[in-house]
Amino acid sequence: MARVVGRSLKRIPGLRSGRLPKEIPLAAAILDGGMVTDIDPADIKDNQASLLKNARVRRDKTTRRFGKSSYLPTKPDSNAVRRLFDFKLGETTFYRIRITAAGIHFTDGASWTALTGTFSGRPTDVATVLGTLVVANGIDRLRKLDLDAKTISDLGTIAPPSKYVTGFSERVVGA
Repeated sequence: MARVVGRSLKRIPGLRSGRLPKEIPLAAAILDGGMVTDIDPADIKDNQASLLKNARVRRDKTTRRFGKSSYLPTKPDSNAVRRLFDFKLGETTFYRIRITAAGIHFTDGASWTALTGTFSGRPTDVATVLGTLVVANGIDRLRKLDLDAKTISDLGTIAPPSKYVTGFSERVVGA
């Protein structure tokens, strides 16, 4: 049984007196049709869903996802994470980059590796331009993250301090 839950409602004249619960079911239905993503949501049956959060569909049965799972490998330090993003290099290589106040680490799923170099401030934007990771923080020049050499360096001698970064044609644009 699936329940759609909403916030409390405004008091409507004619309703019973007393307090309404904070969360009340807006709709209740048997949701045994699974998740259908290849058809327009207006055309699917009432027992199907087009987007499910915190749920899993197994053999046309929809259930709530259980608990949580730890991301492995274990974190390199206990600093608060300021930015976490994924980077795909080629067709088969995936990296996850973790930026904290103390430094920048990346992993390919086996272990966390620290990047050497300086990066201060809070990262405000990240872009991938022609296979190069570029990070902006609004204070320093644009920084390049080189995962092969495991370094953080300036993008170039004329790279301006920027808060936002994106790629256009074969160029990096900072603002």
